[in-house]
Amino acid sequence: MKKFVKNVAILIFVLVPFGLISAQESDYEVKSQFSEQYAEIEKSLKSVSSTIHIDSLRGLIFNLESDNISHQDLLDNALYPSSFQSKMALLKDLANSVEQKVLIIENQNDRLFKLSTEMTYYKSEIDLLTVRTDSLKRAIANSQDSEERLSRLVKNYRSSLEQRDELILNVIDSLLISYEGMVGNISQENLSEASGTVSTDGNPLAFVETIIDENTEWAKTNTNTLSVEDHLRMYAVQNHFANTWELVGDKMLQVYGGNNPNEWKAEIDSGLKDWRMATSQKMWKSMDQYLEFSSVDLDAFDNKSSFFNALDNFIASAQEKSKTGVLTSKNYEEYKEFEKFWSAKVKNEWSNLIQDAEILTVSQISSIDQKLDTWEVESRPIHPLLIVFIVITITALAGFIFVMFKSKVTT
Repeated sequence: MKKFVKNVAILIFVLVPFGLISAQESDYEVKSQFSEQYAEIEKSLKSVSSTIHIDSLRGLIFNLESDNISHQDLLDNALYPSSFQSKMALLKDLANSVEQKVLIIENQNDRLFKLSTEMTYYKSEIDLLTVRTDSLKRAIANSQDSEERLSRLVKNYRSSLEQRDELILNVIDSLLISYEGMVGNISQENLSEASGTVSTDGNPLAFVETIIDENTEWAKTNTNTLSVEDHLRMYAVQNHFANTWELVGDKMLQVYGGNNPNEWKAEIDSGLKDWRMATSQKMWKSMDQYLEFSSVDLDAFDNKSSFFNALDNFIASAQEKSKTGVLTSKNYEEYKEFEKFWSAKVKNEWSNLIQDAEILTVSQISSIDQKLDTWEVESRPIHPLLIVFIVITITALAGFIFVMFKSKVTT
């Protein structure tokens, strides 16, 4: 019996330390396996490329949590000051965040393919219209035909230009606005990460730059056969394009600018400036020439502010002259000439273009209207029959006074 007790004691002495060592090794394995699997899933999430891959990683996250839930206390101690549940929550949040990015990117690439196809169509149409318009311009320059044929060529040329400008506006509304929608849902913090995985084949920035360059060159080399309305339309197209770029440009640059978004931005901004300068100079010059032929002699103007000031000063000066010329119709004829230009051209034929180009504000137009009403009243001459009536009345009154005075003296 003593021998048996002794043997048991020896066995306990040997097995207890062995058990403790085994338990320590088991705890270490749990911690190590959890950390290794966690790090592997985290690394995979950061390099994920599809929603299918996300789904499989979510399965691994679920297995990691369920396999280790029984070791939560052990892992809480090992992960302190963090915890098992907080680490799992971080991993799930990362999966959700990555999934959102991947969904946006997949959607972007699908839409980019469709928009690239549309962009190719637009470019083809613009090229065809450019060739046609160039041909008409050369025909006008070299024309020795009759005045009637030359008039038809000019009409076709202007029509072709109008179609081309309308197509450019379609590009702006269809492409740039669409790209705004594509990048609009990406948060600022995720934008740089997303940009690295968005396909840039058929980069829209290159197409934007091409449109700007071609239209700038077009504006610089245009002939003198265009009307004020044509130049207004070209100026309005540039204005709309620039305003749209201001709204969507930064995010487009971040997503499609690759490693050199600042270079893209500098080139496009510089191109827009040149385009605006070219269309602005032609538009204001054509407006000035039109006014010279219509006998409306405004002060010099070359921008929106000076144009409004020239209109305002012209009316103010004319009103002053009207106060001293009530017996003549000269000032009234000047009023009618200006009113014809203002109502028939600015507020009727050019109205939409004036608004699109933001040449005059609503308040400025209203101000001119009010001053025109006052000018009309002040410049309207006295009718000749009224003058005759006044003369007759004064003569009769003078005669009556003379008769009465003579009668009084006689008596």
